[in-house]
Amino acid sequence: MTNSKRTRRVRMYDLLTQDRMQTTITEHIEVMELVRDGRLDEGYRAVHANRL
Repeated sequence: MTNSKRTRRVRMYDLLTQDRMQTTITEHIEVMELVRDGRLDEGYRAVHANRL
């Protein structure tokens, strides 16, 4: 099994709580808004800071 498959399995369990799910959604929206606004460097940093 590859590392990405192992990571995906673990991360699925991370989304079982409402607060963690909301945090994940908020982080993804933030990245997409940065990309939409052309702020690609900031979007890139946000992806890597949040490990999305």
